This record gives sequence, C-alpha cells and structure tokens, in this order.
Amino acid sequence: MKNQVVTPYPLCRNYNLLYQLAKAGLEIPCWVDYGRYDRPVYRDIAHVRQNLDIGARGISYGPFFFNDEPEEEQSKFVKSCEVLNLEYIKPTLHEGEWIVADIIGLGIYEIVSFSDYHVNVRCKKLFGNGWRDRDHITCSHRRPEKIDLVKWLTYKRVKR
Repeated sequence: MKNQVVTPYPLCRNYNLLYQLAKAGLEIPCWVDYGRYDRPVYRDIAHVRQNLDIGARGISYGPFFFNDEPEEEQSKFVKSCEVLNLEYIKPTLHEGEWIVADIIGLGIYEIVSFSDYHVNVRCKKLFGNGWRDRDHITCSHRRPEKIDLVKWLTYKRVKR
C-alpha cells in the first residue's frame, strides 16, 4: 500500500518537470517510500540533486544509471520516481521576491504576480550606463501557452 504524506502544501508527481528542474541545478526536497523485504514501507524525506541522485543522510534511493542518452536517462529517472512513490514540493516564485533577469534590459526585478500563464514583474533597477531607477510593472509573459517554469526558477534571487 502506498503511503501518503500529509502536508500543508501541495505535493507534485510531475516527474518530467522534476527532471528538468534537477538538470537545471535546483535541489528539490521530496518524500520517498523505503523499506526492506521483511519490514513495512516507510516514508522518508529526501532531495533530488542535479546528478539525479535521490537521497538523504548518505542514503541513496536511486536512480542508478550513468552515461545514458538524455531521453533514456529521463525515462529511467521517471520510472525510478514512480517506483519510489516520490512526491515533491513544486518550487515557485513568490510575490515580493527579487530576481536578476533580462526582461526589458538586464536588471533587478520584483515578482508582482506569478501563475502558470502570467508573470508580472516590477523593474527596480537596470544595469548598464550606471543604475537607472525604474518602478513600473511590466508583463513579461502573457501567452496562451504555459510559462517556462524552469527558466524563471533558475534566475538568481537577490535580497532587498
């Protein structure tokens, strides 16, 4: 029987997205099932790293493959996640976070709103010929297709 983790936030099983996030360099917290043949299955908190290792505290839950073609590697990774009953916290940007990005020019932007289809940012400073103060809101993505979550999550975060 598969165990369920009760959390105050939603957990995700989109393993193709998890693969992309890990390969982009994000370390993602997750929960996995583990146990031995003679013991019940338990849930453990772990993390997924850029090398696609799923583990915690020196324990590696997998996957165990090397030098595969990207499509084969991703397929094996997804299978490993299914076997482990892996669930993870889907990362997101939050209102008020500041990022370094090139939207209307390379600069610092504050996230005003963020959803699957829309990103509104406030330009705080533009780099270049000295700092130029800005403070207007711009919509950097308003299209019928979903935003590239991996791209947005890998922008460098800055403190105010």
